[in-house]
Amino acid sequence: MLLPSRKGAYMPDKRKDSKGRTLRNDETQQPDGRYKFRYTYENGERRTVYSWKLVATNKLKDGQRGQESLREKEKNP
Repeated sequence: MLLPSRKGAYMPDKRKDSKGRTLRNDETQQPDGRYKFRYTYENGERRTVYSWKLVATNKLKDGQRGQESLREKEKNP
């Protein structure tokens, strides 16, 4: 289902990554394939966390360093 945006264009109701997985609020996928999660502390300070993996079961491509998945980092910012 498409919903009208403020500018009159239609946008999908759920955002998905390049593999078709639904992204949660504040999660985005960068053009290079990395995932980004942005959050704000109560004092207004913004933080951004990046990862090549969305979930722990993702495999890394050659040249990507092993690290926690984005959703693991969300639990422990």
